[in-house]
Amino acid sequence: MCNASGVQFTGQKYIQLHSNVLQSGFVSNGYVSTALINFYVKFECLNDTQKLFDEIPEPSVVSWNSLISGHVHCGEFSKALCLFMQMEKSSAVCSDAFSFTAALAACGKLGLLRLEMSIHSKIMKYGDECGVVTSNCLIDMYGKCGCVEEAFACLGK
Repeated sequence: MCNASGVQFTGQKYIQLHSNVLQSGFVSNGYVSTALINFYVKFECLNDTQKLFDEIPEPSVVSWNSLISGHVHCGEFSKALCLFMQMEKSSAVCSDAFSFTAALAACGKLGLLRLEMSIHSKIMKYGDECGVVTSNCLIDMYGKCGCVEEAFACLGK
């Protein structure tokens, strides 16, 4: 059973949809599987998102981001960070701005300043520090951790 905006959803339709995807052989299609992951996230069915993700032969960064941001959206910040670290260790996929902002959001909620700073250094290495979304996330993250000078430093970039 899953939740959607406080309303319990028994999931008959999404089970039927997933069954159709399995029967038609589209589960190995990263686009279709990622769309289903996003669908499950909307109903906070994180166990189903993980199972579906595990069925993707070669998950893309978009698939990873959907899974990670789904855990952030549902308040499972530690799990989101574990998934981010797992993606970082993967040689097949490189993090992008969406990966970093999801990880930073989770760090900010958990108050993990050292990890946040480590992620910030990776962002600088990849050259995405000047992106609007990334900059806003860095400012928010430093602000939540009480690092006002670092937050202001992000404004100037």
